[in-house]
Amino acid sequence: MTELRGRGESVQQQVQLRALSQTLDALQNMSSMDTGSNTEFVQEGKRRVGEMLFQDNAVPSRVRELDLGNGLTISRDIPPDIQGETWNLTKVDQHAAQLALTLGQEWKPKFPSPPDQK
Repeated sequence: MTELRGRGESVQQQVQLRALSQTLDALQNMSSMDTGSNTEFVQEGKRRVGEMLFQDNAVPSRVRELDLGNGLTISRDIPPDIQGETWNLTKVDQHAAQLALTLGQEWKPKFPSPPDQK
């Protein structure tokens, strides 16, 4: 029974990693377009894509806010007994790297830390 539960958790982690990868890829592509006259359109797209991290439970339930960069932050309600955290995309990327390591997979950073913050 424990073995089945272990496989189920592994499958769930695989799904989480896939959601993280796809969402971070999309946010990375949108960040490169975040200039010029289409800024509002790109910001709305980033907000919607970023919300998928909450909807897919790709980030831990303690994450209350996500800083998507350029002053764009999204949030979700969490139970009042949980101390909420704010993560930026670098922290989400690090979470994905840790999950990949747990699964024995490689992870290429999409939002690496600036050299002075490692």
